[in-house]
Amino acid sequence: MPEGEITWSSIHPNASYFVDWKNTTDGIGWEIDVQHASAYEVSMMYACKPEDVGSRIAIDAGGERLLGTIDESFVSQIKDQHDRVARTESYEKAFTPLALGKIKLVVGRQVLRIAALHKAGAEVMELRAIGLQLAVD
Repeated sequence: MPEGEITWSSIHPNASYFVDWKNTTDGIGWEIDVQHASAYEVSMMYACKPEDVGSRIAIDAGGERLLGTIDESFVSQIKDQHDRVARTESYEKAFTPLALGKIKLVVGRQVLRIAALHKAGAEVMELRAIGLQLAVD
């Protein structure tokens, strides 16, 4: 769930994403239920304006921490060109992946939280999703 002033792009769940991430005191958390203790590859789908590149983030879960930097911009247009009537649902837009590295997770319910350690511009980023995939060594 979003914390602080971060909000969803729409009140409807279809294709919505997190916006208005302007404070380093804000973050986003998900309650996860880890079934297999292991290392997991962490990635995210994000968008970031060129003037906001350089924000540093942290992913925390189960006492472990993974650090990353948003080092490339990705700007896409909202896909609304065919609508004749304004939607109440979230408009869609493209996001780009960023591989952040590995984090070790223990079995059980825990909160996976993403936070900004440093904001390089006006906004940290827009965030669509966080991905966890069992790491293969």
